[in-house]
Amino acid sequence: VVILDDGRDYTPADVERADIVARHGISALANAGTYATAKDRAFVDDVTTAYNARYLLETVENEIQRADRYGHPLSILFLDLDHFKKVNDSHGHLAGSEALRALCRLLERCVRNVDTLARYGGDEFTIVLVDTDHEAALQVAERIRQTVERQSFELEAGLSLFLTLCIGVSTYPQDGTCRDDLLEAADQAMYRAKAAG
Repeated sequence: VVILDDGRDYTPADVERADIVARHGISALANAGTYATAKDRAFVDDVTTAYNARYLLETVENEIQRADRYGHPLSILFLDLDHFKKVNDSHGHLAGSEALRALCRLLERCVRNVDTLARYGGDEFTIVLVDTDHEAALQVAERIRQTVERQSFELEAGLSLFLTLCIGVSTYPQDGTCRDDLLEAADQAMYRAKAAG
């Protein structure tokens, strides 16, 4: 707030009016900050701080439109941890949550900044790979699978875990031209990978 001086002294009433304006300004800025934080949190998973399914669905819609407009490929990876229920049953849900957070940090390092990692639910994650054809997406999926398999996840209390996962891949437009078809194709490919061991 800037108060301009016309060469006269400020009266107590001037100072009071300036104080009222400043307090209203502070309140408006605080409300705007609270709104922005709430809006951001609506798209973020509480456990992992990755994006959530709501954000994923919106992103896939937008990326399909972009891929269609520019004629670029778009691929979806659907990841599911193997036997993750055993982690929660053996070590507790807090350890399971800690493992999911560590996995997210690892997955973030495996993809580009332009790609989108989201927790779909439970121990399922989805990655949207922009400008990535099917062959390249398969290579990314295999690299991620191997990276996770080799990683020792060091949790609190000296607990070390090794995790494995299965990944399904779908690509626009050959596997689907709408969001639900692409996600379903990647999900089904992941289940085929699980069934094949």
